[in-house]
Amino acid sequence: MQERSLSLCTVLCGSPLLSSTAHTAQVETATNTPLPSYQKALEAFQAQRAKTGGPTPDAEARTVMQRAAEDLAAAMPDPGLAVGEQAPDFSLPNAFGEPV
Repeated sequence: MQERSLSLCTVLCGSPLLSSTAHTAQVETATNTPLPSYQKALEAFQAQRAKTGGPTPDAEARTVMQRAAEDLAAAMPDPGLAVGEQAPDFSLPNAFGEPV
């Protein structure tokens, strides 16, 4: 029987598909086909979005969004701080429940 050397990731992960070596530049599936590139898919999506400008909501959706914006503006007429305004002192609990 021939001995094979396994990378540490193969041993820890338990799968040669999850391991990587210095010679492997691209992850492959069980059928040895390259996985799709997220970067290429993102660039294609962004190019398509630049051409079309993205989806256009219909009149009903625009009405719902406008009503929600008006409700939020009425509920919070002065939300947050203005630029340059100092925040009030406050404390929050840390992971142990102690105020910080």
